[in-house]
Amino acid sequence: MEQLLSASPCPILRVRENGIVVYANEASFPLLAIWEINKGEKLPSNIMAFVRKAILKKGTQVVEVKERNYSLTFKSPGDGYIYSWA
Repeated sequence: MEQLLSASPCPILRVRENGIVVYANEASFPLLAIWEINKGEKLPSNIMAFVRKAILKKGTQVVEVKERNYSLTFKSPGDGYIYSWA
C-alpha cells in the first residue's frame, strides 16, 4: 500500500492528532516546503486550525498555497491520525 501512496502524483499526508507529520509522499513535498517543515515536524498552527475545522465539517476545503490551489480532504477515522489527500 505504501508503494501505491508514494507513487501517487497527488499530495498525501498522515498526521498525528498533535500535528506531527508522520508520512508525506513526494507529491506533498512542495506543500511541506511552503509550510517550512519536514516529515517528523509539526504542522504550522494556522494549518492545524484549518485541519481541525475540516475534520469538524467532515468535508473538503479549498486551500490556496502560494498561487497554487489544492483541494485537500482531511479525515480522522478515530485512530489518532489525520489523513489528507488532494
